[in-house]
Amino acid sequence: MMKQIAVLLKSTTVLGAIFTLSIATPVAAHTPTGTPGYNPGSEKAPPSLPQPGSPAGGRFIEIIGELRAIVSQPAVPPNEPGVEVERPGFVRLDLKREGSTPASIAARFSRYVDRLNTQSGQFTIFGNDRLGVTRNIEVVLIPKLDRQVEIRFTSNSDALKGVDGKPIIQSFTAQNAKIAAILAGVLPALDAAKASLPTMQTAAKIVLSLGNLSLSSTEIQQLAQGLAESLIASEPLLAGCGSDIAAPTCTNISKNSLATAIRAYNNVVLTMREEVLVTLSNNSEFQTLGKVLRQSRNARAKGN
Repeated sequence: MMKQIAVLLKSTTVLGAIFTLSIATPVAAHTPTGTPGYNPGSEKAPPSLPQPGSPAGGRFIEIIGELRAIVSQPAVPPNEPGVEVERPGFVRLDLKREGSTPASIAARFSRYVDRLNTQSGQFTIFGNDRLGVTRNIEVVLIPKLDRQVEIRFTSNSDALKGVDGKPIIQSFTAQNAKIAAILAGVLPALDAAKASLPTMQTAAKIVLSLGNLSLSSTEIQQLAQGLAESLIASEPLLAGCGSDIAAPTCTNISKNSLATAIRAYNNVVLTMREEVLVTLSNNSEFQTLGKVLRQSRNARAKGN
């Protein structure tokens, strides 16, 4: 841990935003020791803040509905529970209850694509959400030259429909299969949580800024979940701030959502090795996310 803290301290000038999770109860936060006047982050949220599985945790842990998924068979580990053959080359999985949360979707589908590596693949998430609205999310992975992978993402959600009401295909090219795995987990998670198109495009820009970095399976999982959670929880800020992140609308977010967004952002910062962290810190969208969260936290602290 001390080695990680040292990395964060060295990266302070490029990162631009490390947070304490203590909004109303600073004493409750657990924070590692840093240099005087500087808090390099928080390892865990205070007990009073929502934890995964808590109804207060927001859309990231909200059960979406009775969903199912059709997955390319090579992407699914042999010991994966609840797998049924759908048709040659594809299997079906239930995503009911906790399995239908954006958190679960981000984790599972980034893991599947990581296992798929540079093979082509197709993933469909479908079913009715809690309001009875039919959901249909599709991810197609197409290997390209130089080990690049194209990710084609479509959905019947309002955010991804054109003026004619037809789904718009979002196409992204990742420099390697590891980066593709993160994006293939983040995009369905955001869409399942009814995130806006700008939020999904922001996620893509952050993930693709990692370029051709080689990531471990653990890092893929941490980035997929951390970025999805932070963007879902902070979406009211990103949507309401426009070009003026100091505007009053930038505080229009619940304390629980802000705490969730900050905790997720901190988890990314604290768990990533230096090479990944520095690359993220040079991305303008990641910088904006950090700046918006920091200013909203400070505004709330002054309000209290």
